[in-house]
Amino acid sequence: EPQRTTHASEALEAGEIVRFVILSVFLSGALVAALLHLAWWLVLILAGLGIYVASTLFSGNNRSEAFAFISRHRAVFIPHFIGMALAGICVFAILSWLPAHIGRTFGWPPTQIGWRYGLMFLLGPLGAVGAGFLAERIIKMGRIDGTLIVTAIGIAGFAIFGILGTISTSLAIAIPSIVLMLVFISVPYGPGVAVLTQVAPPKIRARVLAVYLFVFNTSSLILGPLVPALFTDYVYHDPKLVGYSMATTLAILEPLAIVAIILAMRPFRPVAAEVAASELAAA
Repeated sequence: EPQRTTHASEALEAGEIVRFVILSVFLSGALVAALLHLAWWLVLILAGLGIYVASTLFSGNNRSEAFAFISRHRAVFIPHFIGMALAGICVFAILSWLPAHIGRTFGWPPTQIGWRYGLMFLLGPLGAVGAGFLAERIIKMGRIDGTLIVTAIGIAGFAIFGILGTISTSLAIAIPSIVLMLVFISVPYGPGVAVLTQVAPPKIRARVLAVYLFVFNTSSLILGPLVPALFTDYVYHDPKLVGYSMATTLAILEPLAIVAIILAMRPFRPVAAEVAASELAAA
């Protein structure tokens, strides 16, 4: 961890913490209530309360500096949050259903799926480590948005090999594709978080990351396992075609994620340059 050259934090009011926790409860509750087909009025009430609490965080005289910063630079944060959330849904879709797909497609018994699936992850850390080196190299070449570029590359690679690995019925094609997919699976997430450290000043950086993690985890953990299941039940009507459901999820959501990340690049550059200059001046 580099030595801090600016004030690392600001006083955090208890009211802001309470409001953010309440926001999490209301929005998560509304989403879960909708997915469980509970009373429509409960969904509307929880969603309405969540929107009201969000408005107190992002607008008005009571909003904090962190939420004011996100609101002011929403051209960066909104597409970035959306792109990473869509990519996260695809990741958890694969992680949730890939073992079932392998067993149903290739006839592997449950006693063998676990350790074979685990072996496929051995090269996975290479993606995370390589992503960091690649992003740093691109930034040194003069592209301050190197983190976003690597994030988009990782999403694209994950989508390509993921689709190939989940629709192929040949082990000779599917297994190498799945291994490469699992290498790319970790590529976007280091640079994707580093993007926020480039545009958020140190004193509000932790809270900006907290908002991102809330959006990412809520969407990914709830919708990731659900989306392929819906495709399997209502589109393909066959449990053995869960691989096609995963491929469809990737084919639809990953291009949208890449577009969102690309949309964040132009507004990202001046904000990142301004934050970098302010930190250099304070050093």
